[in-house]
Amino acid sequence: MSSIGGVIDSMKHSEKDFPKGLIISSLFTIVSYVLTDFSVNYQRDIVQTGANTGNITYVVYGR
Repeated sequence: MSSIGGVIDSMKHSEKDFPKGLIISSLFTIVSYVLTDFSVNYQRDIVQTGANTGNITYVVYGR
């Protein structure tokens, strides 16, 4: 959020447009996580491969 401060100052209608953009990007992120969660077969992709928190991204997206 602190790095966006310079961008907000240069926007024409920052009071209206910035909250809209923040909400849209948050919804996009949530939908992306939900779709990824539905596409993962936990038994095959995580349990059988021995994935852990350090390599879970590589296991899920590397198949």
